[in-house]
Formats: sequence, structure tokens, C-alpha cells
Amino acid sequence: MGLEKELGRKAVHLSWGIVLLIYLWLEKSYGRPALYFPFILLLAFLLVDFLRVQYGFRLPIGQGLLHEKETRTFFTPTTTMMAITIALAVFKKEVAVAAILMMVFGDLAAHIGGKLFGRTDIGHTGKTLEGGAAGAAVSLVVGTLVLGSLTVALPMALTATIAELYTKDLDDNLFIILFAGLAGQLMLTGV
Repeated sequence: MGLEKELGRKAVHLSWGIVLLIYLWLEKSYGRPALYFPFILLLAFLLVDFLRVQYGFRLPIGQGLLHEKETRTFFTPTTTMMAITIALAVFKKEVAVAAILMMVFGDLAAHIGGKLFGRTDIGHTGKTLEGGAAGAAVSLVVGTLVLGSLTVALPMALTATIAELYTKDLDDNLFIILFAGLAGQLMLTGV
């Protein structure tokens, strides 16, 4: 992947933090109805995917950022928005926030760490153990800061790292958010 395309995809990745901040502001002002915000974004992404895949609609911006696999199915913003919407609706707010931020910053750290220091390939995923370690460290810090609990953040960070390292043909953002969130939710409920 070219540097320009890679930087564009990572900029989109960071924008999920902005979506989260808008949701948190709406939630503070309006309570539970704030969930309409991520849900409406999800519906918009689903509509774009429907038009793009079924009818050949070309995105006016960002078309060049698509992976080859995304040309025939949901693109990453749709599956990421699915995960964000589900996490905010199902998990405790602090768990959802931690899981989403682990995806935003941990996945980014894994990518950068892998590019800079990656030597040990993980199977045929194109990902490296060193990148995974960078992502795990950042996810652990993010989770601990958000949750105030290393006990909850550690299994979430490990789950996020496993999801990031071993997801190849599907969107790892979806798996990072939902599985890390589930780990955190289980830790908080004592199951």
C-alpha cells in the first residue's frame, strides 16, 4: 500500500475518536437518545455500501483508500460503525469507550510499531509480533486511563491485540471493539 493511501486510512482511523467525542457530548446532553447519532451514521454507511456494491456507485472522496477486498463488500467505516454502535448500546459506557479507544490508538500503534520495528511475522497475516506488542502496550495504557483499573484493562488489551493480530480477511476494527468490550464487560460483571 502506498504511503499516501496508508496515511489517509490512518487519518480515517483517528476520526473514530471524533465520532466518539460527539456521541459522549450528545449523551451528556440528551442521555440514551444519543445512540441515534451512531445508528444514523451506520445507516448512512450501509446506504453508501449498498449503492457502491450493488450499483457501482463511486465514492466522491476516499474511493482510493479502499482495500481490494472492500470493493465487493462492506467497507471498513461501515463495519467499524457497526461495532461502535453495538458497543455503545450493549456495554457499560466506560467499557465501550475503552474498547473504541483501544481500536483507535492501539490498532494505530500496532501498525506503526510493525512498520518501524516489525521482524517476526505472525502467520500469513502481514502483521508482526513487534507491532502487536506496541498495540498491546498502547491499549493497556488507554484502557487503564479510561477505566481506572489495570485488572479490567489487561484482559481487554490482550483480547484487542489477539483480534488485531489474527484478523486478516475481515475488518479487525469490528473484532477489536466487540471482543475487547466483551472481555471488559465480563470482568466488570464478575463472570
